[in-house]
Amino acid sequence: MSRVLLGFTPLVLARVLGLEKYGVYALVMSLVGVVAGTSGLGQNAALQKFLPEYAINNPARGHAILVASVQIVGTVILVVSAVLLFASHGIARSIYRDASLAGVFQFSILAVAATVLFNHFSSIIIGLHRITTLSFASVVRSAAFLIFGAGGAWFFGLYGALAGQVIAAVLALAILISETHSTAAWRLHPGDVTFAFRDVATEIMSFGIPALLAGVVVTFGNWWGSTMLVRHAGLPQLGLFGAAYSLMQVMLLLPSSLTVPAVSFLSETRAASGQQAFSDLVGNNLRLIWALTLPISFAFALFARNIMVLAFGNGFAPAAGLTSWMAFTALIIAINSQIGSAISSLGRMWQALAINAIWLTIFMPVSYVAVARTGALGLAVAYCISYVIFTVVVWKYSQIYLDVRYQRLAQLISNTAFVLVLSLFLARQVDGLVVVLAKLASLALLLVSEWLCVLRPEERRNVSSLMRRCFSDSMAE
Repeated sequence: MSRVLLGFTPLVLARVLGLEKYGVYALVMSLVGVVAGTSGLGQNAALQKFLPEYAINNPARGHAILVASVQIVGTVILVVSAVLLFASHGIARSIYRDASLAGVFQFSILAVAATVLFNHFSSIIIGLHRITTLSFASVVRSAAFLIFGAGGAWFFGLYGALAGQVIAAVLALAILISETHSTAAWRLHPGDVTFAFRDVATEIMSFGIPALLAGVVVTFGNWWGSTMLVRHAGLPQLGLFGAAYSLMQVMLLLPSSLTVPAVSFLSETRAASGQQAFSDLVGNNLRLIWALTLPISFAFALFARNIMVLAFGNGFAPAAGLTSWMAFTALIIAINSQIGSAISSLGRMWQALAINAIWLTIFMPVSYVAVARTGALGLAVAYCISYVIFTVVVWKYSQIYLDVRYQRLAQLISNTAFVLVLSLFLARQVDGLVVVLAKLASLALLLVSEWLCVLRPEERRNVSSLMRRCFSDSMAE
């Protein structure tokens, strides 16, 4: 529910702000993503790994890690905020060639601080296995962002939208802090043993630094793409790409929500049941996420123009072609996220950094050339091409170094190739009754193929049971 609301909010903001101001909003969010992603110093991944382990083996050290992580992130926020405050004018003039953006960047400091703290305490809650609380806090944040963000944008424009995001994060953060305090009190007892801050911080950073750098590589790539698009094509083109990118996030709502606790559960499976169980779990997760995401991406690719106009308005209709490319990119990202979770669960973050660096070395030159030639469309194509190559690298890595064996993927590979070719053909046709029926029929055929050929009998029974329960609950209401 929270991800649905969070994915719906940019659609509302785009309609309220308009193409150019939404381009500025997308630019600010790109900067916030980079700064917030680095300000956590990679502790989020470390907390999801260390807290569940120490809650069982050494609660006192787990408590020390929790306290030290909060102290570290608080200090970093203060330093980063001061730097961004004084550097905002230089960033606006030198990088984006628009001095008027300085005030927006300064105001974004609040969004950075709120985002860093929310992400940090979310990781604590995941590490303590309080997923229900995280889900509730995420719903509160998403609903508040929709209300305050849309309302703020309507009355106060861009600054109102940013203020709404800060208010939403603070409300959700209050819930997470309260739950952290109560849960840590009985799961992470301080005890009589004391730990030196330097010792605890070293342990966190030994895992966190490579995790930080691995995340920085991706966020820097996103920032690079947005910056190149603004410099070569202007803010309206960034607005179009921002709309397509937002729809990609909508496509990833369901698969990403199923991936959130993956690191903790994979880590426990490896420790408790061994390599074979770990390999089976990774392979099954990847197959199911692939099967889930493929129809979603295919539907968005088929009806890209209709969805874009309905969601953002006629002014964003030129972004339909971008959406088709980002739909396939969403599928690739969903698949890679499963392997990424497996890498993190084993603590191989330096290798994760090296793999992400390969993606960046592909993406930067491809996006530079593509954006200079075709603007926003070039950036969408660059994302797709770079992630396809990245997938080949990650796939081989997981087989050789993680000893993961994938099964029952032949039908999924065939289906993916088929729908890719079909979507490219149907996208060129003018929407008439016959074309619409052909699109719906091809989507239905894909679903039937996955149901019969991809899912195992027990998986079909589980899905059927889940659907019956959901239907019964809806009827009872």
